[in-house]
Amino acid sequence: MALETALLIGLLFGCGTYLLLQSSFVRILFGFIVISNAANLLLLVAAMALETALLIGLLFGCGTYLLLQSSFVRILFGFIVISNAANLLLLSMSGSPEGRVPPIAGRDGAPMVDPLPQALILTAIVIGFGVTAYLVLLLYRLFLDQKTTNAAELFAEQDTTERT
Repeated sequence: MALETALLIGLLFGCGTYLLLQSSFVRILFGFIVISNAANLLLLVAAMALETALLIGLLFGCGTYLLLQSSFVRILFGFIVISNAANLLLLSMSGSPEGRVPPIAGRDGAPMVDPLPQALILTAIVIGFGVTAYLVLLLYRLFLDQKTTNAAELFAEQDTTERT
């Protein structure tokens, strides 16, 4: 990987992380988009497993950080980032298909890939999308009922009603 490409990817990850830490929903959304584009760029230029492992670790770290925030919107984005990191982990663990016997009898000499990791990832993507849609609807309903998406404000209101 060229130095310029590595600097660009690092800059994108840094800007995306900065945007994720902001309080505006639009900035958080742009931060998520920037980080996902940086991850896609890294996957395109990564030739070694080390870069992929670093990317997976970074995604799990950012996702865990977002899950530990008090805003339910950031928790939702943390769930999305962790599910993408888990999918990438499954794909990277499948390894290179070179030197393996094809699972299905086919043309000789044609490069074949093990379909099991791809099937698992496709299933995980569909399940993750369903759970994400459910969480978005729960978040929307929470906002309509409570007028907040912050867990600290939500539980502070409940504490004051219990004391009276």
